[in-house]
Amino acid sequence: MLKFHSLRDKVFSLKNLYSAFQHVKKNKGKAGLDRVSIKQFEAQLDMNIMNIHKELKTDIYKPSPVLRVYIPKGRHDKRPLGIPIVKDRVIQQAFRQIIEPIFEKDFSDNSFGFRPQRSCHNAIKRAEQYKQQGYRYILDADIKAFYDTLPHKLILGRLREKIADGWVLNSITNMLKAGIMEDGVIHETNEGSPQGGVISPLLANLVGDIIDKELEKAGYKFVRYADDFIVMTKTKEELPAALSSVKEIIEGRLGLKLSEDKTKLTNFKRGFRFLGYNFIGKNKGISTKSLDKLKDIVRDITKRTHLKTIIDRLNPVIRGHVNYFRLGDVQSAYRKIDCWIRMRLRCFKFKRKWRTDNKRFPIHRFKKMGLLSFEEEYLKRWATA
Repeated sequence: MLKFHSLRDKVFSLKNLYSAFQHVKKNKGKAGLDRVSIKQFEAQLDMNIMNIHKELKTDIYKPSPVLRVYIPKGRHDKRPLGIPIVKDRVIQQAFRQIIEPIFEKDFSDNSFGFRPQRSCHNAIKRAEQYKQQGYRYILDADIKAFYDTLPHKLILGRLREKIADGWVLNSITNMLKAGIMEDGVIHETNEGSPQGGVISPLLANLVGDIIDKELEKAGYKFVRYADDFIVMTKTKEELPAALSSVKEIIEGRLGLKLSEDKTKLTNFKRGFRFLGYNFIGKNKGISTKSLDKLKDIVRDITKRTHLKTIIDRLNPVIRGHVNYFRLGDVQSAYRKIDCWIRMRLRCFKFKRKWRTDNKRFPIHRFKKMGLLSFEEEYLKRWATA
């Protein structure tokens, strides 16, 4: 197997570092432990890039611990994220830009998460393609705390398969061991690659690719998007064997843990959730969890004090949500959401003016103020699809 030996100079080349910053800037994100924002970093971009270049070239770079934060996951759970400082994000992206092409071409065609020219929509279409071929029984698998429990030994083993540059391998080891700051305390990281780290999706795909190759070897049809994947069979009787194989790969081979509560054996008729969509029968709608998340966002936005500000913040949410769920049968759901949003905005007006103002605010007035409609945006996308 071809191995790559001299990657160091490519990683810290100025061209690669400037390109890495532009990628980080595009993805936005909050400041890490040093409280330096992307905007502040950019204000002294040339100096910061040169400092990174020198630190990497002279081997004095040391990654900072990531800041642990929790974001809502559904109504009751929270998901941990690790936020690196902007400088570390740029460096991780610089490594990713050099390493990813080496492995990308050998990744499975059924893997869609965080890969160039691939998306959730591609994954959903692949699942529908297999359904049309008669694969209607589903193993809906869930790996417990996937990112936080990725074995470092396994990640580095995968990297060593194609990379023989010790500097690169040592640098990534240091990133993985940088630690996590939570509640003012730095915790060691002996496993895992924090969700939120720029390089984490690539490292996770290196591990996930082992799952893919084993499933392909066993002849299974599957669709994987990062740690979210389904295995599809033609008969109900095949599912227990598929579950046994998946458990052996994930727990026996990788040392990870399959969540027994969240892993399900089902079919299209009974329905299942995948990538925010709810597949049931011939239809695919918006999952309850995704609708709850949307409503929470709308509730937060409609706490504002000015109607124009509310509309300005709602419209990008509407566009983004419709763009994501445009493959679904969601017109009815969107009509209900539109009604619910207008009700909230009318209540907002009612609090500020007279009771009769509530009745005098018909739909066309919202349109005149620039408020988009979920249903109308969806129908536009559907008509041009």
